[in-house]
Amino acid sequence: MNHQDTLSVTGTSLTIADVGHVARHGRPATLAESARAAVQANRNVLEEMIAAGETLYGVTTGVGEFARIPIRAEESAELQRRVIRSHAAAVGEPLAEEVVRGTLLLRVNSLARGYSGIRLELLDQLLAMLNHGVHPIIPSQGSLGCSGDLAPLAHLALVVIGEGEAVVGGDRLPGNEALARVGCEPLTLSYKEALGLINGTQVITCYGSLALLDLQNAIDHAVLAAAMTFDAIGTNSTCFDNRAHTIRGHAGQIEVATQLRALLTGSQMIPNNQRRVQDAYALRCTPQILGPSRDAWNHARDVHETEINAVSDNPLFFTDERLYIPAGNFHGQPIAMAQDYLALAAAEVGSLAERQTNRLLNPQLSGLPDFLVTQPGLNSGLMIAQYTQAALTADNRVLAHPAVTDNVPVSADQEDHVCMGDTAARKLRTIVANVEQVLAIQLVCAAQAMELRRPLRGGEGTERALTIIRQHISPLTEDRVLAADFATALTVLRSGVLIEYSG
Repeated sequence: MNHQDTLSVTGTSLTIADVGHVARHGRPATLAESARAAVQANRNVLEEMIAAGETLYGVTTGVGEFARIPIRAEESAELQRRVIRSHAAAVGEPLAEEVVRGTLLLRVNSLARGYSGIRLELLDQLLAMLNHGVHPIIPSQGSLGCSGDLAPLAHLALVVIGEGEAVVGGDRLPGNEALARVGCEPLTLSYKEALGLINGTQVITCYGSLALLDLQNAIDHAVLAAAMTFDAIGTNSTCFDNRAHTIRGHAGQIEVATQLRALLTGSQMIPNNQRRVQDAYALRCTPQILGPSRDAWNHARDVHETEINAVSDNPLFFTDERLYIPAGNFHGQPIAMAQDYLALAAAEVGSLAERQTNRLLNPQLSGLPDFLVTQPGLNSGLMIAQYTQAALTADNRVLAHPAVTDNVPVSADQEDHVCMGDTAARKLRTIVANVEQVLAIQLVCAAQAMELRRPLRGGEGTERALTIIRQHISPLTEDRVLAADFATALTVLRSGVLIEYSG
C-alpha cells in the first residue's frame, strides 16, 4: 500500500469500516501528529503529579482491591510487569487474527485521545506490532467486559514487554523473539502504562465491529434471497407497495420494501399480482420482519462507532485542568446491551430465511416439485437443506438469550456489577456466522426453484443474482453431496459479489 492507503489514527474519527480494512485486509496505520501532541502533553501532566507526590490509583498505588496499598516510585516498573502478568489469566482457543488486529487498532485509537498518561513509546510499539504483523496469542475466554477486557488485553500486553507468545508470518514464537523478528525490542513500561494497556473495551468492541460488517452484508443477502423466493413462489407483490410502508414510518421497513420492489422489477413469475390475495407472513411481512433488524443494526453501529472513538481507560488525566479523575469508563454495558440487541436482530434474519426456505421445499406451499428435484423418491433433492437451517436457527435461539442481565461480582465485591460483555460479543459472532450459512442455503434453494419456473424469468435483480450463483454452483439434477454447494454459496455470500451485481 502507498502512503495514501495508510490510516491516520486521531482518536476521534475511526469507523467500523476502518476496523475491517485494518483487521481483515492489512491496512497499515500511523499516529496523527495531533494525537502525538495530545499524548505527550498529557504525559507531562502525569509526571508533574507524580513529582508533586499525589496519590494516583494504579500509578502510586496497587490496583483493584489493592488500591489502598501505596507503591514506591522505585517499584513502579515492577508494578507494571506484575499487573500484566497477574491479569494474563484467560483460557480457551486463541482469538482469531482479525480480532487481534482490530483490538490493537482500537487500543491505539483510544490511547491516542491523550487522557491516559502513557508515553508515545507505548503507542509506537503497538503500531509497530500491528503494521509488522506481530499478533499476540490471546486466549478467548476470561473477560467480563468490565474493568475493561482485562485478561485478554493483558495477554496482548505481555508481548509488548517481550513475554507471552505471538504469531509472526505463520510462526508461533515467544514474545521477545516475535518482536526481534520485525526489528523491535521489548518495552519497559512506566507509570500507568499497565492499566493503559488493559483497561478498555477494545476486544468486545472489535468483535462487535466485525460482526456489524458481516451482518450488514447478511441482511442485504436476506433481502435478495427473499426476492428470489418470491419470484419462485409467485408471491403477490402488492404488499411491498411504498404507500403501505410509508404510512407506518419505520425506516428499515421502508428500505427493505424499496429494495424488494427494485429486485423484482420486470418479473414474469409474479403475473399482475393475481396469484393469491394475501400470502403467509413469512412472505408478506418480510419488510416488517427484516426492517427492524436493519434499524437495530443502525443503532448498534452508532453505539460501536461512539465506543471505538471513546476513552475507556482508568484513571483519566485532563491536560488543561491538570486534573485526575478515577472513573468507570471501562464498563462495557453500552456495548454489551447493543450486542445483545444485535444478536436478537441477527437471529430473526436467520429465522425468517428458514421459514422462507421451507415454503420453497414444500410442494403444498410452493406449487413446485417436491424438494425442488425431478424424479422425487429416487432423489431426495434439497430436503435436508432445511434440516441444516433448522439446526443453526435452534442454536441461535439459545445464543440470543441476553448476556448483559447476568452478574457475578468479582474482586472481593469491589467490582460488584459486571456486564458479561465478552459473552455477548462471542455469541454474537457465532449467531452472525450461523445466519450467513442459513442464508447461503436459502440462496441455493431459491436458485433451484427459480429455474424450475422456466421459461418464465424473474425480476431484473434476482435474475442477475441467479446468473452469478450459476457461475459457482450447477443446478441440482440428481442427488449429490450438498455440503459442498452450501460451502461454496457461503463463500459467494461473504464476497459480496451478489449484492454488487444484483442491486
